[in-house]
Amino acid sequence: PLKKKKKKKKKKKKKKKKKEKKKKK
Repeated sequence: PLKKKKKKKKKKKKKKKKKEKKKKK
């Protein structure tokens, strides 16, 4: 029997947006 090739699922990396902290004077 022919072995079916398993497809590797590519995980999408979510880019976390870094919020710039405003420095209080």
